[in-house]
Amino acid sequence: METRSSKEKSSAPERESNIAHPIFTPMPPPEITSTSHAALVKWRKERKIFEDIMTARCLTSGEDDNTVTRSVKNSFDRKLLEIWRRLRWQIAVEDIDDA
Repeated sequence: METRSSKEKSSAPERESNIAHPIFTPMPPPEITSTSHAALVKWRKERKIFEDIMTARCLTSGEDDNTVTRSVKNSFDRKLLEIWRRLRWQIAVEDIDDA
């Protein structure tokens, strides 16, 4: 069995500290895939966490919150958005906003 010398043991943390680490880990925004009450409640909680993390990231990095955060409209599954737009809301996709 090989043993490491004391010099090798002391240099191990130094080698690890020279490795580049990302400052921010990309966080995917939650997606709306169902309009059931339970799914929307879960999405709303996840969305709040996502927005809080993105706000903190922007405060730290100086990025614009609007360019980093994905809109609610873009959080919808495309087919689901099309069905709701056509059958329930009866409006054009262009008229849908996050307000």
